[in-house]
Amino acid sequence: MESNYYIKQERKLIKNFKRLIKRSKIVLERYYEYKIVEDIINKTVNNYQELIPQMPYIGGRQNRLTENLIGSIQLLALIIVLKEYSGSKERIGEIIYKIMENHIKSINPLLLFFARKIFFSKMQINKLRKASIKSKEKKYPWTPAHWPLANVSNN
Repeated sequence: MESNYYIKQERKLIKNFKRLIKRSKIVLERYYEYKIVEDIINKTVNNYQELIPQMPYIGGRQNRLTENLIGSIQLLALIIVLKEYSGSKERIGEIIYKIMENHIKSINPLLLFFARKIFFSKMQINKLRKASIKSKEKKYPWTPAHWPLANVSNN
């Protein structure tokens, strides 16, 4: 198990996340005034930086779901901050939905077309089936106890 996998990539992960979260600014400004948006972005980046060393190693590049884990942690960093400013789960869900919608709309339509073709191809579906079978081997056992933020309140 490689416990430093994400820490070794921290600079790259933060750089990519900053680019992504800055694109979210336009959506956040529909809900909050400018100063609060800047606060949200800064706190979210700080949260993400704190979460990186806590991410469970699930195989790195050998596991197709590593990118999903990274994306989930990025959203978690934002949700924690939005919880402080928004309160309601419904509002947070709406904001996250709009951010993701904005992100998808920013992708070149031609690239998106081909990405859909590849994602839903027979070859890709077979790869996902194989990954599912491999996942059941539980090569990287993990329980919530391994992650300090597993007990973050659901309120």
